[in-house]
Amino acid sequence: MQRTRLIFLPTLWILLLLAGCRGEADKTSESRPNRPISGVETVEARLQEIDVIFSASGTIRAASHSTLTSKIMGNVTRMMVREGDRVEKGEALLEIESQDIGARVRQARGALESAEAALRNAEANFNRISELFSRGSATRFELDGATLQLDSAKGRVKQAKGAVKEARTMKQYALIRAPVAGVVTRKRVEVGDQAAPGRPLVEFEDRSRLQFETFVPESKLSSLKIGQKVEVAINALSDERIAGSIAEMEPSSDPVSHSAKIKIDLKEAKGALSGMYGRALIPTGKRHAVLIPQKAVVKRGQLTAVYLLDKEQTFHFRLIQTGKLFRDQIEVLSGLEGGERIAVSKLDQLEDGTEVRE
Repeated sequence: MQRTRLIFLPTLWILLLLAGCRGEADKTSESRPNRPISGVETVEARLQEIDVIFSASGTIRAASHSTLTSKIMGNVTRMMVREGDRVEKGEALLEIESQDIGARVRQARGALESAEAALRNAEANFNRISELFSRGSATRFELDGATLQLDSAKGRVKQAKGAVKEARTMKQYALIRAPVAGVVTRKRVEVGDQAAPGRPLVEFEDRSRLQFETFVPESKLSSLKIGQKVEVAINALSDERIAGSIAEMEPSSDPVSHSAKIKIDLKEAKGALSGMYGRALIPTGKRHAVLIPQKAVVKRGQLTAVYLLDKEQTFHFRLIQTGKLFRDQIEVLSGLEGGERIAVSKLDQLEDGTEVRE
């Protein structure tokens, strides 16, 4: 019993001491003068019409993306580019072995020379028979035979020229060139690899025009149209907003996801790269909201407030609930109705009840 009393007495003494300290602190706080202040900048909380924004996640893509494939069989003998290299239109990217193609070109040229020689002979024979026929020294049958021989020779020359053209075209296929100016995004083969018709060789994209691809619910499609202005916030660029416009819309909704793909042309997408993730901020309507500068908001623990200036030129600590951000403005959901004047400077020097010094 005595031990219990000894424990209780020190505990009671500590509680009394704390209560006394708190009482002194309250008295000090109550007795502290609330000094008038001057030079505080104020702005008006504005009730205004704003866009209703729908946010849709997506990815930046190049508007023109190509996968170059081989049209001939052969080994890759030279690779002139690396991934990430910027190249101009027509610049060589890689070369495929073309020995067989070279032999085919020579063979086609030889066949053409032979056909042209046969044509010259047929023309000479036709001219000779025609002359004899006009003098009655050759029959109609002989003239018809010479004519048929000439036509046949002309056909063989035309066929041989086509073979030469085809062989030369095949030789051009051995040197893969950039279809447009752009960037090599991926190499699918290396030197020594076997190229075959249809096999991908190089992935290539034109970054002069970037698009943002995203999917929107079918319920939002009726409020969208081609050419509509939107903004895209890119995560990797610290949510920097890039202006754009809707360039393409799928004509129908996917029956599984109940959404449709849209493509947004990006304008002056400085620093943006293909593959970057972001959000399309798409206006779908209008509404009214109270907006104030972000710098007017005061945080006190879990409380959010502003300093409101009344008609008697006195500041009051007004609790508010905030909503969405609009660049340097923030929406006020409750606590302000619009038209009030609030402080945007010297917030650390203000208290509830601070008066403005004239």
